[in-house]
Amino acid sequence: MRLFKNKPINTLLSLILMSTIVLTIFTLPSSISAEVPTITRKASVYLAATPNPIGVGQETLLHVGMIDELVATDMGWQGLSVTIQKPDGTIETFSDINTDSTGGTGRVYVPTMEGNYTLRAYFPAQWHNVTVYGGANIFYEEAVSSDVTLVVTNDPAPIYPGHALPTEYWTR
Repeated sequence: MRLFKNKPINTLLSLILMSTIVLTIFTLPSSISAEVPTITRKASVYLAATPNPIGVGQETLLHVGMIDELVATDMGWQGLSVTIQKPDGTIETFSDINTDSTGGTGRVYVPTMEGNYTLRAYFPAQWHNVTVYGGANIFYEEAVSSDVTLVVTNDPAPIYPGHALPTEYWTR
């Protein structure tokens, strides 16, 4: 069934309809785009050593990161560092630490002498650009964690012994 019997009118209506669709497509992005806000936040960096106290030559896990998580699993905070001041005053640094999307990560540290170690984490200033939920450009200021004292003794700290497996058939 034909709408109109006149071909020029059909052609004209088709052209008007197509040009309306094309113009709508080209003007739509500019009409819904809005400026993405820029926000400045203070960063909160953390550091913990577990276990603490430990013995010379034993491992401790340094858990370091930033309290704000990121929006995607392939993201992470970058360039964090941990400074370790040994009991003799020498300094050791773990640098270029990158976190996972939860904001945290870990490093194993093995102390070589007895005494109190002073640990501090540093978070460099950086941008986080959020593209979901309207988006935002967030600038996180640099931050330094509170000092953590790692106590190291000559005597090894006890390690959790675990439990023996049952030797008989399990029943309820």
